[in-house]
Amino acid sequence: MQQRIDFIDLAKGVCILLVVLNHAQFLPYHLSLNLSNACSAFRIPFYFFLSGLFF
Repeated sequence: MQQRIDFIDLAKGVCILLVVLNHAQFLPYHLSLNLSNACSAFRIPFYFFLSGLFF
């Protein structure tokens, strides 16, 4: 039985949540634009890095 590392799963969940919030346009436009610009550089590459970390 494999053990899961909780903080890796939590970090992947946060990345997924950032993508969902960006696509749903949940935040007001000016905040969404700033958040999108700030997070777009790392959210998807970081998720793929975390997913492939234990492959």
